Amino acid sequence: MGTFAPTGSLPSSERNAVALLLPSDLVLIVGGIDSSSRLTSLVEYDPSAGTFSNVGSKDAPYDTAPLLNDGNVLLAGGGNFVSPGSGNDVLTTAELYNPATGSLIDTGPALQGVIAPAVVRLVDGRVLLTGGKLYNQGGAPTAAVEIYDPSSGTFSFTSSMTTPRYNHSATLLEDGDVLIAGGSSSSLTGVPLATAELYDPLEQRSLPSPK
Repeated sequence: MGTFAPTGSLPSSERNAVALLLPSDLVLIVGGIDSSSRLTSLVEYDPSAGTFSNVGSKDAPYDTAPLLNDGNVLLAGGGNFVSPGSGNDVLTTAELYNPATGSLIDTGPALQGVIAPAVVRLVDGRVLLTGGKLYNQGGAPTAAVEIYDPSSGTFSFTSSMTTPRYNHSATLLEDGDVLIAGGSSSSLTGVPLATAELYDPLEQRSLPSPK
């Protein structure tokens, strides 16, 4: 039977952070929300010492952080607010964080301002950003999908999902397809979905902005 034991303490109390294992075996914890605001912190956990330490600060409170093939971390998506409302500052900017040097450089920008898209790195190293909420359009869920290409530092639209979704999952399968499952298509009721769909990267094509 497995056991749990305390280890270290975060520099500050937070929720909704993104965590990922780095090639160095350190864990990077990106952003999150404290009692009243979205955080821009970058924190690393050292398993060998059982300690957390601040290692930097993003330019904005991004809420997705996939690891790229070159070891950099793509910071994208999010907004400068805790609850949706009029006049929200939704982010279309994006950054690359280099854990080895602690440096941040601009990339992108993304084509739409969304909060909490489901994100997955594809076999070829590009990043798929699916759905989320368009808070500059009343918090409506979107079916739009963007692809980030690290080789050019650009985002492009690809085929849209069959259903608008947020709070869904995106999982890379062994054959290179991506399974999109669950979530909700209503920002008013939040009723969960039982539907799922598959994305085939080999069939993707760049598209103009969805209407």
